[in-house]
Amino acid sequence: MTRTENTNYTDRLLADEQNAKRRSRLTAEFGHDTTSTGGDTRPKSVPLREQFAPFKQAYEHPAFRAAERGDAVAMLSSLQSGFDVNRLRERTGDTVLHIAATRDAKNVVRVLIESGQCDYLIRDPAGRLASEKAYLFGDNPALARLLAIKERKQAKEQGVTLTRKP
Repeated sequence: MTRTENTNYTDRLLADEQNAKRRSRLTAEFGHDTTSTGGDTRPKSVPLREQFAPFKQAYEHPAFRAAERGDAVAMLSSLQSGFDVNRLRERTGDTVLHIAATRDAKNVVRVLIESGQCDYLIRDPAGRLASEKAYLFGDNPALARLLAIKERKQAKEQGVTLTRKP
């Protein structure tokens, strides 16, 4: 495999046969019949009452757990099944980008950046950007710089003044 054949990280992930098999299994598990915008993202085939009878907590998309674990293949499967990367986690108010930056999950961040769907200017409930979380909690200044560059570029494109939390 030469560098010109597979130029980005996502292509290299998919080139590995084991990852491709795992991704197809995960994509089938996540299901293509889920809604990706807002509210309810449970599979439509399972009635609410039967699905959550033993649980008191709200449904959480597997993408949030993939970001916590640093599982780039599971994140890629979530994205390909229609998950909205800018969706906020109900418990914490973080996006998957915030979670991956906090956990120093570099490979998940790479998949999210290459998806081209990230809104880098979303803040967590404490008012922090993903770059700030990467620096403070992920203890990764290089990842924080990369995300800060993406944030500045997006802010300039949108004509927004970018401010940092004091």
